[in-house]
Amino acid sequence: MLQSNGEVAIRHCYHGLMLFNSANAPEWALHYLLPIFRRLSILPFYFGDSQPLTDYSHLTQPNPSITDSFTTAFQAQESIDAIYNLTIQLFRQTGEYRLGKARMQPVEPAILLEQDTIHQYLAQWRASFDKFESKTYFIMSMASELSRIWMFQQYEVCTILSNLLFVTDETDYDRFIPNFKRMVKGARKLANQRKRSARSDFHFEMGFSPFLFLVGIKCRCLETRIEALRLMGILGAAQESLWDTYALQVVAQRVIDLEHGVVAQVEGQKTTPKYNSLPPDEVRVRHFVLGSSDSSSEEKGVAGKEITFYMPTEEGGIHLRRERLSTERFNDALAAAPGIFNIDLGRGSASPTRREDSEKIYVMR
Repeated sequence: MLQSNGEVAIRHCYHGLMLFNSANAPEWALHYLLPIFRRLSILPFYFGDSQPLTDYSHLTQPNPSITDSFTTAFQAQESIDAIYNLTIQLFRQTGEYRLGKARMQPVEPAILLEQDTIHQYLAQWRASFDKFESKTYFIMSMASELSRIWMFQQYEVCTILSNLLFVTDETDYDRFIPNFKRMVKGARKLANQRKRSARSDFHFEMGFSPFLFLVGIKCRCLETRIEALRLMGILGAAQESLWDTYALQVVAQRVIDLEHGVVAQVEGQKTTPKYNSLPPDEVRVRHFVLGSSDSSSEEKGVAGKEITFYMPTEEGGIHLRRERLSTERFNDALAAAPGIFNIDLGRGSASPTRREDSEKIYVMR
């Protein structure tokens, strides 16, 4: 992970899962190691060719206390971790319904059943957590508040994504602007309490950056998504597991600029947004793929990545807008990673009708 080698990290992740699943693990290992494996198991769904977790039920099964009331915060955390795994796995598996050949096609009953299971788990989790909080009296420490806000970031992401598995219209995300705002509110609360210190270079596990990145690219309330971008720079480590926070900021900023009609005029200045309110669906980014810049860019002395945005056409098709993002601080894990933020769809699957190559170089400052 420190070397941003996604392929090797994911291979090691799968190897660890197989060992853990096949071994008769002692109680202490289940208590201390299973939560770590449960959270690491999400990496293939963001960065690799995901494989279903059906053989690892302990990674997707909430704590039994979810049906009544949690007695510890640990039970609540392991339950929402499991629900998060289920949600991200299903969101990844249903990519073809949103952007591929299965658009507007009937959904398989098994997928609908799994979606319903996730919704039931989310309702149970919230009810159980509310009971736990109402019965538990304690002084909210920074650590416990961090844990609570983290769990509700997961809860909101699961709520949003599990309801949008099959959408083809980006305006469907607007129904969840209140959820996005709650995510930003929680992150801001932590940021305000954080003492000024040097930014962390590396976190072994995922931090807040991927959550705030989702707000940045899918919440079309301009004020909220800009605040999410700011908070990424405060709460996010430079690298969180395989996530490069700087790369996420660059991509999110460019999506915001495109959707709100912000155009760079001169060095350090941008125009007033064309859409201060919610941008129309026809300018909303459907999908993006981040990869290495071509050789001609390198010959021109441009260091960075090429990003391809999947944009809608008036005829209901997709056209590709390619741009180069100039930065020397990207790691390679996100590039061409077929995760939930850039689903593994070939360009032919999205049926692009037009391609637009931009010669502009965009730099995140």
